[in-house]
Amino acid sequence: MKKSRIVFVLAAIVPAIASGQSTTATAAASAQAAAKGDVPASFSAESQAKLKATFERARERQLPERPIRDRIAEGQAKGASEAQVVIAAQRAEARLEAAQSALVRAGRQPSEGELIRAEAALARGATEAQIEAAAKSAQPDQKLDVALDAIVATPGAGAEASIKATIKPPATDASASVTGAAAAATTGAATTVTGAATAGVGAVIKKPPVI
Repeated sequence: MKKSRIVFVLAAIVPAIASGQSTTATAAASAQAAAKGDVPASFSAESQAKLKATFERARERQLPERPIRDRIAEGQAKGASEAQVVIAAQRAEARLEAAQSALVRAGRQPSEGELIRAEAALARGATEAQIEAAAKSAQPDQKLDVALDAIVATPGAGAEASIKATIKPPATDASASVTGAAAAATTGAATTVTGAATAGVGAVIKKPPVI
């Protein structure tokens, strides 16, 4: 009977210990994530949960986490709200997914550095089509660093050129023609008036007859 009681007590204690260990492990993992800077400890439980889910999604797809951390750090440094920081982190993760898809479609297995550069290009306004085209133009064993850095440097050059081409300044020849016509008209009118005035004076002031 005594032995049965001991077994019963142990059976009741072991799950409690296991549960306590699980809770401790979860808390330790959360504290470790906060210490790494992944999730700010000062954020609300809801914001922390969203950021943890964002990092977890990146890990599942084997995406680099640095761009997400950078957005969080940048948001905090600029005094952004929790909601703004969370959105920035989620968008960075979404851009990483888009970059990965574009590079894979181009037939590449992108490195971490290529994904980070491609995400930066997308953040600057580049499109997935540009990323894919850059990847396709490179050799399979060639790094995309230079091409992606070029897109990061001038992602909107094409669009800017199109805008400048649409809004053209007035043509110089047309301007000269208008100016010339106006000048000719003015000069002609002035000449006509001057001639009329001179003729009038000649009519009034006549030479005396010769005797």
